[in-house]
Amino acid sequence: MPTAILPSAPVSRCLPPSLSIRYAIHESLNIESADGNVVTLAPRQVNVVDFGQVIVNERCVRAVVIVNSGLLNFDFVWDVGTNPRITIKPESGTVPKGERMVCELAYHPHAPDKMRDCKVSCQIINGNKYSLSLNGIGHKPRLDLSFSQADFGATSVFQHGMTPASRTLVLRNNDNQPISVDPQWTNTEEWQVDMPAGLVAPGESRQAVITFKPSAAAPYAARLALEVNGLYTVNVDLKGEGAVMRLEVADAAKRAVNFGGVQRGQGSTRMVQVVNRGKVALTFSAKPALEMLRRLNIDVLPAGDVLLRPHETADLTFFFKPQVRGIGIARSEGSHRVRQSGKY
Repeated sequence: MPTAILPSAPVSRCLPPSLSIRYAIHESLNIESADGNVVTLAPRQVNVVDFGQVIVNERCVRAVVIVNSGLLNFDFVWDVGTNPRITIKPESGTVPKGERMVCELAYHPHAPDKMRDCKVSCQIINGNKYSLSLNGIGHKPRLDLSFSQADFGATSVFQHGMTPASRTLVLRNNDNQPISVDPQWTNTEEWQVDMPAGLVAPGESRQAVITFKPSAAAPYAARLALEVNGLYTVNVDLKGEGAVMRLEVADAAKRAVNFGGVQRGQGSTRMVQVVNRGKVALTFSAKPALEMLRRLNIDVLPAGDVLLRPHETADLTFFFKPQVRGIGIARSEGSHRVRQSGKY
């Protein structure tokens, strides 16, 4: 409001009294609260502003409106201290008479954080000072993974018809708010991930099936990036090695089985040891050769599937019992030879 100031000394009756008009600064600061209401800040006292819980890497903004309801322009300047997680834009400026200016006060935590009584102030030049005490929590969503790295180890080079190696990654939301998870991933010939993007509700879980199908005998590595709430990334490191199966006869000299001379009605037994010289477990079976061997009056044990881990051995026992004289006998020695495959 304009103020009239009369001169203190007597004046001549022939001269009109002089009149000096001074205009005061009239401002107000309003801030938006967490529930959307507008709160008027008080000068010369501490105003508490609570940002509440803010997800890590998310930027939470409160709008501070500086209103000039007077007849003079005025300048303002903010002091935000040294907290790197607090910013305000603009930090200074001029508010024309009868107008307003919006300043963005932001809390931007980059890691789990507890902010208490962070001092911020706004000084109206030649006017009031407004003090703010800021509180807030930088919160990282509680998304728990069953593992953060998976080593498939030595895995057989994939061939059509084989069951590929796979692991199941379980993601559980132990937070009280939904969490969005978006795999930043493109399937390749060797690595596949079956997991669509979407929300995981509080207390619920989601599964991601990771499949490894090496195409060659070589080491492999990959990184599965999971984007959480569009704000930060959780990585799962994957590795494995492609390996070939190596089933060999332990003694190369016994790759040929010589039963010697066998009379009709009698039998001859030979034993051949095989070894897994590869890096992966394998299963082998004599079933594909059983019919051919029986036509030659030869039986083999074990006839079913045999599991061999790396460096383990197994004994194959061959029984030769000719039913008809001369059948299955070699050209000049009266013997029969059965050659075992050196590799399977």
